[in-house]
Amino acid sequence: MPSALERAIWRTIQLFALYPFAPTVFEVHKWLIQPDRSYDLKEVSDAITNSEWLHRRITTKHGFIAPQDAEHLIEDRQDRFLDGVRKFKKVRRVRFVLRLIPFIKGVAICNTLSWMNTTKTSDIDFFIITKSNSVWSTRFFSVLPFFFKRPHRGGRDPLCFSFFVDEHHLNLSSVCIENDIYNAMWVQSLIPILGDDVIWESFRQANAWSTEFTPQSSFAHPIPRRFNVSGKRFTMSSPKILERLLERVQRWRFPDSIRELENTSTRVVIQNHILKFHVADGRKPFADLYRKLMNKEYASR
Repeated sequence: MPSALERAIWRTIQLFALYPFAPTVFEVHKWLIQPDRSYDLKEVSDAITNSEWLHRRITTKHGFIAPQDAEHLIEDRQDRFLDGVRKFKKVRRVRFVLRLIPFIKGVAICNTLSWMNTTKTSDIDFFIITKSNSVWSTRFFSVLPFFFKRPHRGGRDPLCFSFFVDEHHLNLSSVCIENDIYNAMWVQSLIPILGDDVIWESFRQANAWSTEFTPQSSFAHPIPRRFNVSGKRFTMSSPKILERLLERVQRWRFPDSIRELENTSTRVVIQNHILKFHVADGRKPFADLYRKLMNKEYASR
């Protein structure tokens, strides 16, 4: 029978394969799913190197790990990483514009780019924290300069602004589904590119629940030095009349898919403190696989 550590490593690698993503030993250690105790990096590395039980199930190459029936993920990851590096050059230009919007408190890269796991057609996704009562104004002024780079316009490296929360509603557990390991890891994988330590520490504390599935992970990459801003940014809340006007303008342009799903689930949430437009929601397959992987009999196969 495999040890508790071997099972934890195996379920972590299987879940990553669903992303699809081939992790390194360091990433397996950081994202170890529901370990029975805390493990250091050497223990995880030794298990991956020496376990015959794991060797019958995984393949390692170039420092990456994948299930034996998904070895292509290793080659794919190298190409995707290089594409992510290229995309981050565009992020710097977008960030220069976003820092001029006074309603913004913080901006982070999310989804595939935060994992450096993108293709040429992958979106560059942004998660934005706004001043109180400013989500509609922030969305309008964020999208407007990049209107022709939106995902529905097609083309390379589309920019996606689909998730906004205000500074007093940072806890994202309200938009989770049952066993939402995807959302928990999403929170932990954010890469802040704008905002001070205070707002991101508040976000981390509000979302402490996200370490439930991966207790060895830790939020909050420091803002990369090349993104640091010298001096204080000018911020302000959106006047109520402007906020209501820009809400009307944006609602008028909503596609039918958004109107039909509005507040019917956690996929599309439209409220005065949160705007979440995730029409295509891939969280359930992760939740279902997580349930299976936590079954000892299933995990030991």
